[in-house]
Amino acid sequence: MIIQSDAIYTEKGKYSGYMEIENGHFIRFFDKLPKQEAVLDYRGCLILPGFIDIHTHGYDGHHAQAVDKQELIALKKSMTKAGVTGFLPTAGAHFEQEYDNLKQLADCIEEQDFDHPIGAQMLGIHMEGPFLNPERRGAFQPYQLLPADIQKASAYLEASRHHIVYMALAPELDPDGKLIQYLKEQGVKTAGAHTTASYEEYERGIQQGLSASTHTGNGMCQIDRRNVGALGAALLNDDLYCEAICDFHHVDPRMLDIMFRVKKDGCRKFIMISDSTEVSGLPKGTYTSDGMQVTIQDNGLILDEEGTIMGSAHDVLYGFQNLKNKMKLPIEDILMMTSLNPASLLGIADHKGSILENKDADFIILNQKDELLATYVQGNCVYQKA
Repeated sequence: MIIQSDAIYTEKGKYSGYMEIENGHFIRFFDKLPKQEAVLDYRGCLILPGFIDIHTHGYDGHHAQAVDKQELIALKKSMTKAGVTGFLPTAGAHFEQEYDNLKQLADCIEEQDFDHPIGAQMLGIHMEGPFLNPERRGAFQPYQLLPADIQKASAYLEASRHHIVYMALAPELDPDGKLIQYLKEQGVKTAGAHTTASYEEYERGIQQGLSASTHTGNGMCQIDRRNVGALGAALLNDDLYCEAICDFHHVDPRMLDIMFRVKKDGCRKFIMISDSTEVSGLPKGTYTSDGMQVTIQDNGLILDEEGTIMGSAHDVLYGFQNLKNKMKLPIEDILMMTSLNPASLLGIADHKGSILENKDADFIILNQKDELLATYVQGNCVYQKA
């Protein structure tokens, strides 16, 4: 397959010409066709690396903590509507069937057909919880959270057949760092989340092995002139990746601007996430989720019965559009946040996260209005706008 465009955003920069894909990989880029061949003409469109969403609890009516495998497969398909080619289904809330959910997710991961994908690829499992601080629980219910426990973490890993690759926890619940260290030894990246940690406690967690900050700016102590808190620790450590919800409601765009400027490497250490839920992508209205009544507001926020924000109705494509059209960030910088940085955090940037020779052909096509036209996973079209 050969695609022509005047705006192919490769890892090396913007390119105008032809892109050839074979056996699920990008194989070469060239300025002129060597011979008469069939070409998909997307001149005037953007060709971008597929988005990797490492923090999504569901989308379009499908829940990442479902115990029905067919619902999880449907989630894989739905994610492609948002330009997502790879994602971490996000579990973590403690509930009666949590082990069944992890086993079903493991089945979905192991049964994926990489030659003929039907949707976005599950790149592993993310557990946001249950080792979170009840004082910063957000939309989590108290019964969904547990004290830090290595044995419990081990049971989760066993149930998932070690497909858990990322776990969010409150570092102050693990003051000696034994849980963080255990997870690190098991190959699991950890992130600080839903935390009352001070600057010192959060920085200690980083030194003990935290790799990232969960939805930075949310569910953590804010910056004060006399105490910069967990947010200050996350921003001042240049080695720490910072997740960011870019719907402009969870974090004000001016605060995002400050955050991007504070980090030494700027956008190179931020990862755009959706933090979407099963009702994200649905029309505004009232729905039932996890046994609770939730409402999607006009602005895209999802609120529970208590008025607490429980995620965004928007997706990473919406975040991309916000950063490009409203904050006027360079497309290359945004793509680091949507694609290359999450791949780097997960240790898969050698074959995912950018358009480059020999990498997996995961890419999306946007028109001049930044609307999604098509999503490709390993060279296979898995979504096309009607």
